[in-house]
Amino acid sequence: MKKLITVVLCFLGLVKGYTQHLYPIDGGWIKQNGKSIELSYADYTYHAVNGVAIFISKGKFGGITLDGSVLINPTYIALTNFRDDIAFAKTQNGWMAINSQGQELFKIVANYVYELKEGLARFQLGNRFGFINSKGAIVIPPTYAGAYDFNEGKARVYSNGKWGFIDVSGKMVISASFDYVADFSEGLAPFMKKVGKEEHWGYMDELGKVKIPAQLGYGFPFKEGYAVYRRGAYRGGQLSLIDSNGKVVLELPYVDAVWSGNGLINVCRKVQEHMRWGYVSITGEEVIPFEFDHKGEFVNGLARVYRNGKMCYINEKGEVIWEKK
Repeated sequence: MKKLITVVLCFLGLVKGYTQHLYPIDGGWIKQNGKSIELSYADYTYHAVNGVAIFISKGKFGGITLDGSVLINPTYIALTNFRDDIAFAKTQNGWMAINSQGQELFKIVANYVYELKEGLARFQLGNRFGFINSKGAIVIPPTYAGAYDFNEGKARVYSNGKWGFIDVSGKMVISASFDYVADFSEGLAPFMKKVGKEEHWGYMDELGKVKIPAQLGYGFPFKEGYAVYRRGAYRGGQLSLIDSNGKVVLELPYVDAVWSGNGLINVCRKVQEHMRWGYVSITGEEVIPFEFDHKGEFVNGLARVYRNGKMCYINEKGEVIWEKK
């Protein structure tokens, strides 16, 4: 009975954690209010996913709950994020699936296993990739020379020297005819076709039909209806924010740019001989000053940035929530 109560409490903590987040700092994490959770023996920490934050200690992986309690001791050579209360862990004896209480569920014969995405996990056996389900059964045999995780019902795979997409049954739903593709996001996927030595990027829809024609440049994934597109050379080309029809919403006269969503674009320009990052609105207005050393994408409302070499976290108003002392 005591064991059952413990498991139930743990589960409730994980469910509650879906609305909370932890953000990595040196030797621990911070919460959204800036309060820190310290783990002195953690050499590296990661964002919390589904109520568990992964950390590395002396080369071994473990995990904590959102209140800072060690959930998984650092004993694994590798450990994925938890999805559907399942993570994949590697020991000296190979790969296995574990639940959030650290209980072993089943073993997996593979060189590497990735986290569950949309009910399937990519795995590598030798130099080929396939997919297993949450019970460890092989759903898509390891026949592909390259593959990525499922996203919006499709996974990109590399077959006969080209890239295409399969569905969760393993059926090739968009033929492998592209020189490169990126994941689907909001129903659109960037694709690349080489023209001589040039890379021409466009966007396809869920049926594989061209939605935004390819041109010399580079297309980033869509988020909240917009994407950053670089026209011309990858370095030095013209940056712009486009909508899902390919229409330019805002020209971005910057060295680099990342669409963060929520109306913010993280952009880089030269300030007194140094490259500095700041944030502009979708109308081009400067919202957060150009004072950061590197780009900082917002994750669950906070962005990790560096100012004068010092790590800090800011919210979407530019307010400093936490700064390294």
